[in-house]
Amino acid sequence: MPVTDELWEAWRTTTLRIHLPGGAVEVAAVPGGGADGPFPAGGPFHLVTAWNPGAEETPPAENARRHDRLVAALAADGRRWYPSVGTSADGTWHEEGVALTGVTRAEAVAVADRFGQLALYEWADGPDGLRVVVCATGEVVSWGWRSRPVA
Repeated sequence: MPVTDELWEAWRTTTLRIHLPGGAVEVAAVPGGGADGPFPAGGPFHLVTAWNPGAEETPPAENARRHDRLVAALAADGRRWYPSVGTSADGTWHEEGVALTGVTRAEAVAVADRFGQLALYEWADGPDGLRVVVCATGEVVSWGWRSRPVA
């Protein structure tokens, strides 16, 4: 599936939540660059989901099975990860996933591609540190970010 303007807009307006040992943190894109808020220790983070492969809506039970397979594959590979969720700006859509740490972009892309994903998020410290990486082409779009701890 080609990456459409609608997908780019959905990715840009998604709020990401990472459940870290010290508490959850949310991060959202800020057009124009800049970094506002805490950047957690242990990053950069590569956020990957197994839900809705190829951006095709998939039944909830199948998404749950795909997520379980992702988690099992990461455990088998000895990868370090934290639970994550991406939520649409209007709150009507969410996808569970993982925030990988200690991996390269190429390794994270391989995981996302293995689970049929078009792209993944990368969050690194710095003014343009929130990125979407397209798996098939390596295209990267960067934004600034704002983060905040959440209960």
